Amino acid sequence: MTNSDLPKIEIYLPKERIKTKDGVEITREWNFIESTRTDSSMIHSNKLLREFARLDTVTDNYIYAGSYNADEDDLDINPFIYENEIISFDFETSELEISASGAEKLWNLQEDFIYSRQFIITADRKPILTGYFYGILSSSYVNHFYIFYENGGFGEKKPVFENEKLRIEYNSKSMKGFFKTDKEKYDFKTIAEFYNAFKLSGRIAE
Repeated sequence: MTNSDLPKIEIYLPKERIKTKDGVEITREWNFIESTRTDSSMIHSNKLLREFARLDTVTDNYIYAGSYNADEDDLDINPFIYENEIISFDFETSELEISASGAEKLWNLQEDFIYSRQFIITADRKPILTGYFYGILSSSYVNHFYIFYENGGFGEKKPVFENEKLRIEYNSKSMKGFFKTDKEKYDFKTIAEFYNAFKLSGRIAE
């Protein structure tokens, strides 16, 4: 197999946020945060929730950052993290290693993580894993795959960037499950397209 035949692994941001497939459509009038309606950040949060949230009929709570599917039409024109910035994935630690230039892009995007930012990992522009970038100030928990980003903060001096390892975690349950410190490790080898892309491209960490 020549280099041109190897799977081209990249990370894209979707052109627009994709609504979760979890729960059901919210059909009744829903007032998310009435008491903080005058706070500009809460107004923006309410707007996002009204547009993208769905209803968990078991808990009667909203689902904002739940599981979602993506296809090629959802991808932005250019990758966020290019193929040459993806170094490896460690199936034992669930860590994705990216280059220094990729790490700098992530650092520059962190203000978007307040409301969680969706990402799509692809092989030859075919989605093989979807998830969320999530930061310490993010306002909703994630019921899906996510990367918790905690390097740097608002107003901090831009650092000298090096290769960076990002742990991809998974929460399928609830807010309680999301904030547990002893999360069960997800076996990414069970996602055949994801595993095969890293194996065939020689990007499985040793």
